[in-house]
Amino acid sequence: MGIGKFVGSGRATHAWTDALGGFSVIHGFDFTEPYPKHVHARLVIGALESGGFQITAGGVTYDQPVDTVIAINSFRVHAEAWDAGSFRALYVSPDNLKAAGISLLNGTEPWFEDPILRDPVLARQIREVHDAVEDELPVTVIEAMMTRLLRDVCASPSAGIEEPLPGPVAAARERIHANLAAPPTMFDLGEAVQRSPYHLIRLFKREIGLPPHAYFDQVRIAHAKEKLKQGQKLSLTAYELGFCDQSHFTRAFKRSSLVTPGQYLQMVLDGPGIGREGLRSVTEERVGST
Repeated sequence: MGIGKFVGSGRATHAWTDALGGFSVIHGFDFTEPYPKHVHARLVIGALESGGFQITAGGVTYDQPVDTVIAINSFRVHAEAWDAGSFRALYVSPDNLKAAGISLLNGTEPWFEDPILRDPVLARQIREVHDAVEDELPVTVIEAMMTRLLRDVCASPSAGIEEPLPGPVAAARERIHANLAAPPTMFDLGEAVQRSPYHLIRLFKREIGLPPHAYFDQVRIAHAKEKLKQGQKLSLTAYELGFCDQSHFTRAFKRSSLVTPGQYLQMVLDGPGIGREGLRSVTEERVGST
């Protein structure tokens, strides 16, 4: 199990299982610092166990009560505020959903416009799955528990279909995701969607929650975390995602995640290059070194 500490914001443990094609879990304790706007590369399903948590997404701020569930869609821009919050969270890919027998409309996950699922039964299921992963129960056992949880979450009244984005925003977002190694200029994006750069920036920020260049940065960091969790080396990750050097990568990563890439890798993998073969304990480390 990986262990890490965040700047003034509590600590967290990470674990991985190969069940349903592989997913990770995180157990956070006593988080206090706000997190600026960011995205995740996977659907995050979590339960608040104690303290307070508030999320802002789509221009709306939601309070999450204890023993309820939150579902944050992949690449949905959101900000977080904590009040000594402790939580469990599962990071779910489309492959996990398909392995659980869940049909994906046009290959996309169910959309949770209101991310708060007020269901203590689902919260209990999240804790049970999390404990099973940390205790390294047989993969078949974890798969059965996780399949039931995912099906229940996706059958929730909160699960729906995302409203289509305006055409220029959808096209600009698709262009951003298509080439993470080369940041598009605003001139190129505007020309591609037949809008002036200034008009596109305003429209994109209104619909997505960040201007295009900031969204691009967040998407790159989200993909970097996925690559690091799979055991890829820092230097190769930085190169593949178009960072000019590792120090540029480190600064961008820490700005988004409050830890450096090396510290994140230590938390989730117990050292570089370990892969997903079972996470062992690591030394707790304060943020500040690279």
